[in-house]
This record gives sequence, C-alpha cells and structure tokens, in this order.
Amino acid sequence: MLEIVVGAARGRERVLRRPALGDTPVPPPIQAVYRNLFGAELTPAQAAERLVQGVRDGGDAALRRFAAAFGDALPDRFAVGRQELADAVRQIPTALHEALQTSAGRVRRYHEHQRRSGYVDLDGGAFLAQLVRPIAQVAVYAPGGQAAYPSSILMGVIPAKVAGCRRVVLASPLRRDAAGRAVMLAAAQIAGVDEVYQIGGAPAIGALAYGTETIPAVDKIVGPGSAIVVLAMRAVFGQVGIGSLPGPSEALIIADDSAPVSFVAADMLTQPEHGPDGITALLTPSLDYARAVDAEMERQVQSLARADTIRRAYAVSGGAVVVSSVAEALAEADFFAPEHLQLCLRDAMTLLPAVGRAGAVFLGPFTPVPLGDYAAGTNHILPVLRMARFSSPLGVDDFVVRTSVLHFGPEELRTLAPTVIALAEAEGFGAHAAAVQRRLDAPAGDGALTP
Repeated sequence: MLEIVVGAARGRERVLRRPALGDTPVPPPIQAVYRNLFGAELTPAQAAERLVQGVRDGGDAALRRFAAAFGDALPDRFAVGRQELADAVRQIPTALHEALQTSAGRVRRYHEHQRRSGYVDLDGGAFLAQLVRPIAQVAVYAPGGQAAYPSSILMGVIPAKVAGCRRVVLASPLRRDAAGRAVMLAAAQIAGVDEVYQIGGAPAIGALAYGTETIPAVDKIVGPGSAIVVLAMRAVFGQVGIGSLPGPSEALIIADDSAPVSFVAADMLTQPEHGPDGITALLTPSLDYARAVDAEMERQVQSLARADTIRRAYAVSGGAVVVSSVAEALAEADFFAPEHLQLCLRDAMTLLPAVGRAGAVFLGPFTPVPLGDYAAGTNHILPVLRMARFSSPLGVDDFVVRTSVLHFGPEELRTLAPTVIALAEAEGFGAHAAAVQRRLDAPAGDGALTP
C-alpha cells in the first residue's frame, strides 16, 4: 500500500509533495455544467470566481439557478426554522446526543481560556489603550453534501460564541437523508448557532460575502470545504474576512520502534478516509519498521468501509520516508509544516521543544489524531498547505478585532512634537508636520496647549 523511500531528499520528491490548490482536476460532469452555465471550460479558480460573481449580481435567483445546474433541489426558504433545529436534538440517538454535548463542552472549555481583554498603558499624561471586541457577524461553512460533519459545526461555531459575536450563521448544503440532516442541525443547536442556511459550495460563499434578498451578508467566513469552496473564499477576501484557508487533510507521523506497529498502522489509515487530495506520511529511522507498518495497514484496511478511498489516496500521494534519525524527521516535519503532527516516540513529551511548525501536535502513542478531531477540546480546523508557517488553529482570536485608542494632553503632545515633525518632514508630508506645529503655535486663548 505504501510507497517507501529512503532518504529525506527523496522523501520530499516522492512522498511529501503537495499539489497546488488550483491544480485539482475538474471532473468531466462538472466541466459540462460550467460549459452550460458560462459557455466555456473553466479552471477551479475561474469557476469559483464566476459562481461568486453570479450570486453577487443575481442574489437568490442565482443561488437557485446554480443549484439546479448541479442537480440540487433547494427548499422554498433557505433559512432553516428554529423548530426544526430544536426537533433535531430530540431526533438523534441518545448516545450521539451525549457525544455532541461532551465534545461541545470540552471545545467550549478549551476556547474560554483564549479570551482576552484589552489593556491601558498610562505613559505620563498620555493614555494609550487597546480595545478587543467581537466581530459583529460571522459565518461558519460546514461541508454536508455527501457526508455529515457535525464536529466541524462545533469547532466553528463555539469559538465565535465564546468570543461574543452578535450573529453567528451556519451555511451548509446539509445531508439529503433525514438522519444526516438531523445530526448536522442538532450540532448547530447544541453549539448555539443563531441562523442556519441550507446552501453550499462556492455560491454559498458568495451569498455570505455579498448578501442576497433573504441572506444578510456577514463580516467574516470561516470553516472547511472542498477546493472550490476554498477558492471562493479566496475570491471574496477583502469584501469579508476569511479564516486560514482550509484545504485537504494532512498528517505526518514520526515513529520509532517503541510505538506499537498496530497503533501507527491504524493512524496511517485515518486521514486518507477524507479522500485522495490530502497527504499522510510516516517518517521513521527504521526501514524494517516502515515495512512492518505497511504490512499491518494492508491487514487492517480490509475491514474498513472506506478501504477503496484509502487505497486511492495512497495511490496519489503519501507513504513512508526512512530518515537517518528522529532529529532529521523533526527537521523535515518543520519544513513540511503539517496540519497534524503525531509523535509516536520514546519520551515524546521531552521532544516538544524541538518541534517546529505544525497546526496541532499529538504526543505519544495514546494521543491519536481523531482525539483532536472530536473530543479533546482543541480545534480541528487547522492550517494546511504549509500555512502553519504563518497561521494558527481556528480560535477565539479569529472572531475579534483590536482597536487602538490614544489620548494626549498638551504637555504630552509638546514632548513628542519634535519627533513627529522630523519624521513627517523626512517623508515629505508637510501637512502632517503642520497639524502638530499649529498646535504648538496656537495662541494661549485657543486652549490647545494650555492646561
């Protein structure tokens, strides 16, 4: 199942390679829809742009036209009623309801630690401050066409509610089957969402960014999605804020012979369940260990419902890289900057200071990635495609804005005036300098520089 290569350099070439987001091939049936709608074959980025622009210009009618073109039937009203949300909680199995409640509680607890207030800095008579306030209106996008992902709803909505956002909206195509729809809506209700709209894909991003006759626009959009959804988020950035661009799932597992082979093999089978666009790789100092994991994966995969999906994923990317040492594995992981980094190593906790860039780090053989996906409390909406170099897991900070506040009295202005004037004149901005100089030269009766 695994491609096993020896050496870090070859590993980058063969195993740790990522396709560009816009290089995702367009399936022929979807390309046929694009030709019918727009009269041309389009790249994913072009299609995302056209769909977003269409909704911006055409509103609700465009949402319905695009949905019909893709074979989706939209309801009479895009908004899901409050009664259906309340009913959904009662319709799902008791065990699932308890699982959602447990997960929601842990996610809320973890993110409450991220709250922060502003500060005041009194510098003599000068007053400098920073206000931290919630973004007024945010939207969480959750995939829900082919599968139900209630956990993504919890991960997106709860930090926004902890931050204090006034209006938190969920947009999702929702499952067509009753059970899948109910679990998505139950998760939304448990998370505390304010509005739910049954819309999906790039058109949903356009509606959230620009608004339609029945869907008020928001200030920021976050959440995972397909390549076309991610490209649509990129297209509307600037009109609205967006979270760290989501993307295909990634996991790097660094393991030595202290980690049970069956554990690591099972972990190597988790992320490829999402499909062939992501990448999962094992980094290990032992060729024999890599081969043992490969053989165990082959044994375990046969009992999995998504075995074909997993095999297709490994046919596209991922595998195992035999490195010279754990230190080299950590260096390669730092360069790769994965979404998930799992350390199945002796004394994994002691190696944490050596860990570089990663969305989330899972330490030890009893901390598998699914724990973070569902129940630990940390957020599973993580930076991908090397964005962990400059981006962070979704959290409360994604739902607040910071505002600077200044108040100077006359003597404090007089103290800094020479600095301001010198810098303004150096940059050729005479009006800037004059605005300060005028206050210095103002007659006492004007009160500008008098106590």
